[in-house]
Amino acid sequence: APVACQNTNRLSPPLSPEAARDFHVACLNDLLAEGRAWQRARAARGGPPVHLHLFVTPPASQPAFRGAGVRWPNDYAAHNQRGDTLGARMMHAIRRVLARARRPAGVLLVGTDLPLLTAAHLDEAAEALPRSDIVFGPTTDGGYYLIAVKEDPMGLFDVSSWGGALVLQQSLLAARMRGKTAALITALPDADTADDLRAILRHPLADPLSGRESLRFLQLHIAGG
Repeated sequence: APVACQNTNRLSPPLSPEAARDFHVACLNDLLAEGRAWQRARAARGGPPVHLHLFVTPPASQPAFRGAGVRWPNDYAAHNQRGDTLGARMMHAIRRVLARARRPAGVLLVGTDLPLLTAAHLDEAAEALPRSDIVFGPTTDGGYYLIAVKEDPMGLFDVSSWGGALVLQQSLLAARMRGKTAALITALPDADTADDLRAILRHPLADPLSGRESLRFLQLHIAGG
């Protein structure tokens, strides 16, 4: 839930806690809209149906999202996050969606701090998944912004330090040790640090996506600050 001093703390400074919260809201609104756009585009092409899910914390926090300015997505299936670590929460989300899906199915899981994520990246992952057991969308800091799987990724998230520079490398090693094949799609910067915010604004996609709420926010608070 978007709460000042609790979200994206590594962005303060250059952003104030309140601005970091508002940036989180902007990123989430953009992501929810892009999910819908991808769902519509896949349906128009006659592809397998896309079902949208949102995993939130803390439980029953819909009023906090709405109060902060998130356009609550009634067309998404909402669930509570569960688990003491990021890896455990990711595992719970994937297992819950797989359990509800018709077979065969694939799950694409993404974070919310991705101003440059587009339906093209989601298409790239979906198209790579039939040829691989696992698909990763790498971030430029050594982690990943997306993971796609077709089955329970047991053990894949047993990494020593979430947020470190070796997260992707450790997950790839875990996949190989379990005999799984992995593919990488186009890398993107996420928004963990002040340097990331500047990298997002310098990225080639920033200009064509400049109308997005999150990118307008960065232009005002970072480029214009």
